[in-house]
Amino acid sequence: MQENSPDNKVRSTDEITWNKIKSGDEAAFMQVYDANYKHLYLFGFSICQDADIVKDQIHDLFCEIWEKRTRLSTVYNIKSYLFTCLKRKIIKDIKLPTKLTPAQEDIAPSIEEEIIASQTEEMNAAKLANAFQSLSPSQRQIMLLKYYDGLSYEEIAHQLNNKPRTIYNQVHDALKRLRSSFKLLF
Repeated sequence: MQENSPDNKVRSTDEITWNKIKSGDEAAFMQVYDANYKHLYLFGFSICQDADIVKDQIHDLFCEIWEKRTRLSTVYNIKSYLFTCLKRKIIKDIKLPTKLTPAQEDIAPSIEEEIIASQTEEMNAAKLANAFQSLSPSQRQIMLLKYYDGLSYEEIAHQLNNKPRTIYNQVHDALKRLRSSFKLLF
């Protein structure tokens, strides 16, 4: 497996594709769009259950990438980059109304409330990361394939030479373990 880092002399497929997009290659851009749209939609829908918002944010994301392609930095993992950007766009869209009415200004969160919310989110992320480490290596791998890469049970089973039912059971057990670990952390 290639290491994807700036110091590595071997370029990853993602890095090559991204450089093609930066140079204006529409085919590479459409290839990235087609390969990632479904996964982005599923991921976005897990954050916000409003299909229109998710679709709009995916569309905006790709429009921004194309418009700013010449100013983009190098990307070594396109899927990770797209997921991160989409998550930020959706959260910004659902948390920040474009204009506050006078009544909304009275109930808008204070700076202190926003800081507390941000710190709470960071603490929860750290607790979840600790709980995730309590999983076996195979469970962590399956969970990453399922929820990070967005693969189906069948795709994971095929990739790991297992049966879909085994993968389903592993995910179920991992989620149970995460829930119990997460409860103990609170």
